[in-house]
Amino acid sequence: MAFGKFRDAMDRHLKRLRKGEAHKIKPADLDKMITKLEKRRQDLLAEAQAKPQKAERITHKQAALDEMLANARSLRARLEPAADDPDSGA
Repeated sequence: MAFGKFRDAMDRHLKRLRKGEAHKIKPADLDKMITKLEKRRQDLLAEAQAKPQKAERITHKQAALDEMLANARSLRARLEPAADDPDSGA
């Protein structure tokens, strides 16, 4: 899923959430997504080694995937910032 599609999906989710038609994103949901994205990244690395003639295309896919991973991790950190902060008393 390209970054634009990810952003559009998040916008649709937020609209449904405001209408009460969707559930809030849970940290476990993001953990699943991050796991899937990391697996896909490993698959792309293996594909790049197996098919060097497609290196440029795979590089573009990896860049988009890295951006999605960064966004997912950022959102995950915003959902539970106190859990990661030992000074917060949580």
